[in-house]
Amino acid sequence: MILSPRSIVIASSALTLSLSATAAIDTPSRAVVKSDGTVSTYRLLPVHLDPSHKTAVAARLQALSAHHPTLPDQHQIAANVTPAVRDQGERGTCAYFATVGVLESYYLAQSPKNKDISLSEECLVDVRNWMSDQGSNYTGSDQPSLRPDPNGDLPNSIILTITKSGVPAATRYSSTLDCTYDGNNTNGGDVALTDYVATVSTDPNASLPYGKGLNFSQNVAPTIDDIKTLLANDIPVEVGIVVYNEYMNGVDWRFDPANDNDSNVAGGHAILLTGYSTANAKTIFTFRNSWGTSWGNSGFGTIDDAILTNSWSVAPSLDFIVSLH
Repeated sequence: MILSPRSIVIASSALTLSLSATAAIDTPSRAVVKSDGTVSTYRLLPVHLDPSHKTAVAARLQALSAHHPTLPDQHQIAANVTPAVRDQGERGTCAYFATVGVLESYYLAQSPKNKDISLSEECLVDVRNWMSDQGSNYTGSDQPSLRPDPNGDLPNSIILTITKSGVPAATRYSSTLDCTYDGNNTNGGDVALTDYVATVSTDPNASLPYGKGLNFSQNVAPTIDDIKTLLANDIPVEVGIVVYNEYMNGVDWRFDPANDNDSNVAGGHAILLTGYSTANAKTIFTFRNSWGTSWGNSGFGTIDDAILTNSWSVAPSLDFIVSLH
């Protein structure tokens, strides 16, 4: 094994969201044609482009290129420890689904027979909406960078809420709180933190609240080999990527430097990588999306490694990977 299985790694320095970048891409809704012919609308994450970051990332990747570990040419995480595909609805909440997916996989690996585990992304979104709405009245370290509905958020502060308070199973988050997830719930209700914590702590399916006290690993200077090392040890990896317009209605995403530039950015997106295959110095990753099972290959797609390195280079807020060992 390259890593000790499921060893706890202390999170690295916190991610920051820079709003002073040279170019900011708004997050208009995008229509996505699914494999069954239906069309759904999704909102992507805001992307703040900073081309000056490109030099630093290129130097980092070049310096580490000669020190990669010996890795298998391919690996796919087994289906019984891969969390089920869900649909984020029209909101920009992809990072919630990717981050909760990391957590679900952690528990599935502990008990793979529990394939039906489903944690409540909606519960997490709603309480963080409440935190955002409190403004200066809420000063916790997990204060959202952006209001989750509809602008989304990044994993750094989402993880803080999970590890401080936990997250309940979806079946435990009752309709009496007006937050049963339906994929397009845009009102959700203002769920106060005390209600959220009470719901989490009374979950009958966990000896401790799901996620509370765990240490996510946030690598804010990642390489492709870092990702492959984790995947080779059956640890899924959350990444943030810049999505270009031509990706929206495809399933196999490839970076095209001739066309994929600032003028063609659709927005940002968080996805969960679940495997890879390397040939001729090119790595293709499989990923679980959050656009439902009728998108792509039953909710899964592929991306090439150039999408990741380009995203790290031009969007500092996406220069990270998240895992849970």
